[in-house]
Amino acid sequence: MTATAPKDRWWTLFKRALLLGLAGLIAYFYSTLLFYTALSALLAYLLHPLVSRIEALGLRRSVASVLVFVVFLGTLLLLVLTVLPSIAVQFVELFELLSLDTIRSAMQTVEDYLRRRLPLEPGFLTTTVVEALQTLFSRETVTRLVSGTLGILSNVVMGLLVVPFLVFFFLKDGPYLYRYLLRLVPNAYFEMTVSTLHKIRLQMGRYLRGVLLESFLVATLAALLLTFVGLEYALAVGVLAGVANVVPYVGPLLGYLIGVAVGVLQTGDLSLTLPVLGSLVSVQIVDNVILQPWIYSRTAQLHPAVVLLAIFAAAQLAGVIGMLLAVPTITVARIIYREVRTTRPQYGAFRVEHLELEAQLSSRS
Repeated sequence: MTATAPKDRWWTLFKRALLLGLAGLIAYFYSTLLFYTALSALLAYLLHPLVSRIEALGLRRSVASVLVFVVFLGTLLLLVLTVLPSIAVQFVELFELLSLDTIRSAMQTVEDYLRRRLPLEPGFLTTTVVEALQTLFSRETVTRLVSGTLGILSNVVMGLLVVPFLVFFFLKDGPYLYRYLLRLVPNAYFEMTVSTLHKIRLQMGRYLRGVLLESFLVATLAALLLTFVGLEYALAVGVLAGVANVVPYVGPLLGYLIGVAVGVLQTGDLSLTLPVLGSLVSVQIVDNVILQPWIYSRTAQLHPAVVLLAIFAAAQLAGVIGMLLAVPTITVARIIYREVRTTRPQYGAFRVEHLELEAQLSSRS
């Protein structure tokens, strides 16, 4: 018995590695479909609390899912018909305005103004900004971006057909699918898995909804303040500030750069620079003092220092993607660690080796 146990263990590891390799191949060849599935699952996950609350009123889940789905599609259609066209027009005009040459000209104006008042080296601002933009938006990067965009656009029809269907499916049958997947978990790991997944679902749901709310509030406040100071394309710049704000530290700097460049190009001088910077800095103060502490402390339940260190570490490992995934990753890791540490004595998952040892000793005797 003791001689065959290692062979069985190696055979089990081999089968698991084979299954993981097969799953990787499937994910590679069907990446677009998996992306739509993940997007649909995320949307359904964010809408799930509304379905549960309506279901708690006494309606069947199918009826609650239909109501939430209809409201979701109606809201999306309303945005497409009213707000999005204005934003799209401003974005097109803004991207036509912000070429590398126009940004260089705007930064040169700011640099000349500062060098007349401060002992600064020539090119300290213009050269730095242009080199950074050339690095971020090199020819290879633009080529990959364009090809990726064309690939996405070629699958828009497929996405419009697949995503709504999957969202409704996940809303209606998500709990049944969740319970079915839990049946695949071995008994020794069942209780721990259920408890861990429940806590991850709660905290990650709060975190994702909090981040979306933060981006929306930052975009709205920035657009309002920039409109008040008289900046053209204030709506587009505000939306960019809200979206870029998802990337900590780098996002706000990009918002400042775009806002200042648009202000200089609009007036030809620096008359709008201080009002634009004041507006964006005010938004960041509100975000850092009010929004982020509330979101990260109440949704992710992480200390701000931990969040800061995690973001810096993730940036070193994976760049912008790492910065985006830093807080969710450390939140999930923290939940798993706490669950394993606190439930280790009572769940059978960590007593398997002891049980195997007892079985071997009993067989020998």
